[in-house]
Amino acid sequence: MIKFNPLKKVALPSNDNAFVIEPSTGLVTAFLQALKDFPKLKEDQIDARYFTGLRNLICLFDGDRPFLAQYANSLHQSDAAVWPLSFSETDTARQVLEAFDTPYLTRIIDTFVDSIGVTQTEELVELIRQVWPDREPVKN
Repeated sequence: MIKFNPLKKVALPSNDNAFVIEPSTGLVTAFLQALKDFPKLKEDQIDARYFTGLRNLICLFDGDRPFLAQYANSLHQSDAAVWPLSFSETDTARQVLEAFDTPYLTRIIDTFVDSIGVTQTEELVELIRQVWPDREPVKN
């Protein structure tokens, strides 16, 4: 039997029930697929706002539930005509991410990024580095 290590998990200091959790391989795959279609600053350069915003959204969890689904549901509850998608409690972060088309997802990211402050963003980035560290390029 193969034994897998559990995903890394770090609590947010400002919220007892919120966590940053290392993304699964499937979620990283969906993340990379979403990035391919995002607006680009140059031919091969994605706007950092979308990269960081989406990374924050997929790594955040409220208890054991993906924050991305909860955030999409809160937007839906506030204005279902503008935000028509909603999700069940059993939907995974990957299922939620894959349900969005690019324009809808970029609007969600824009709304999220605009709603949090610089201090919160910096806190999230630092916590995410603990569970999903930056990789150094391989040198030949």
